[in-house]
Amino acid sequence: MSVATIEPCMASPVRKVPVEWECTTIGQLCNVKRGASPRPISNPKWFGGSTGWVRISDVTQSNKYLRTTVDFLSEEGVSKSVRVNIGEVILTICATIGVPIIVDTDVCIHDGFVWFESLPDRVNREYWYYFLASKTDEFKTYKQTGTQGNLNTAIVGSVEFGLPPLPEQKKIARILSSVDSKLALIDQQITTTQTLKKGLMQKLFTQGVGTQDADGRWQPHTEFQDTELGRVPLGWQCIPFEKAAYLQRGFDLPSQNREVGNIPIISSSGIAGYHNEFQVEGPGVVTGRYGTIGEVFYVEENHWPLNTSLWVKEFFGNHRLFIYYLLQTIDFKKFSEKTGVPGVNRNDIHKLSVSVPPVTEQKEIARILSTVDRKLENLQGQKTQTQQLKKGLMQKLLTGQIRVQPDPQDN
Repeated sequence: MSVATIEPCMASPVRKVPVEWECTTIGQLCNVKRGASPRPISNPKWFGGSTGWVRISDVTQSNKYLRTTVDFLSEEGVSKSVRVNIGEVILTICATIGVPIIVDTDVCIHDGFVWFESLPDRVNREYWYYFLASKTDEFKTYKQTGTQGNLNTAIVGSVEFGLPPLPEQKKIARILSSVDSKLALIDQQITTTQTLKKGLMQKLFTQGVGTQDADGRWQPHTEFQDTELGRVPLGWQCIPFEKAAYLQRGFDLPSQNREVGNIPIISSSGIAGYHNEFQVEGPGVVTGRYGTIGEVFYVEENHWPLNTSLWVKEFFGNHRLFIYYLLQTIDFKKFSEKTGVPGVNRNDIHKLSVSVPPVTEQKEIARILSTVDRKLENLQGQKTQTQQLKKGLMQKLLTGQIRVQPDPQDN
């Protein structure tokens, strides 16, 4: 990235911005227009056409560009909504507020969005997307009081900022786009690795890795047996889960009773704080009992599992990391109690039949899967670092703290 020394700034109603930048507000630059919804929304005559009708979830499940929607409006429905041209930027103003996206398909927006009518050509739309994205946290603080977190056109229009010349906008957008491309590549690698892990688990927990020969090399199983769980290698046990690992409810620890310390407190969703005492020696395995279910945690150190969790009290000589992965194969939602908040009865899990290989094979299965997990952790670390890089670049580039030299083709 070519970076120039920051140039002199001048005081303005906005803030100090480079002298070449235009001090303005969103409302001075364009017309902030709100979307509209056909009423009553339940009438099927509004739907069934080819024009996308953008939901908040369409935006939150997309990334930078909106290329598809779940719902589509009929011609009559379009007449009651607000159409947005391809290439323009829309912004969420209700529920999940302050999230921009570039429209890349034929759509209409409802009144949970605004778009920027008559945005001049001197504003690069990709730059405009990044500028709005940098304001998301600010938009959240501007939400109307007495609402469920909504903005309005006046609030959006009042936002002050400095607008760089178009060539500089294009260069800034190109830099941030390159970071987004890196993030997209990391996300793709994470998805690929997660798919690999899923396939490996399916194979390893039904076919295993085999037996070791005299040289310590693993040779595939050649003999199998039929069980209630299907065909598994000969020598594996088909037993109730409670014979492989015994689950115990966690311990109460009200927040007012917690003391400063370095012992992790494990809830149904992971580390919920720290304490100066522990209840369970590590390494241990913890999963959710109430609230968040289906997450499984391998805790290396001594810890305090909360009463919203279940912890493995007895491993019966089985490899602890293998039990951690075995729990990941269980569909906890199938056992979730029919209450307002998801919950699992440990007795249901205890009765579940599982196939368990000899300990030596358990260790090899756990080693293979932990290798994949380490790769996922590394990728997630790369993603976090890149996200932090992007956040820092956005803060500096979009405020003029760092200036960039436009590329020749942008002039």
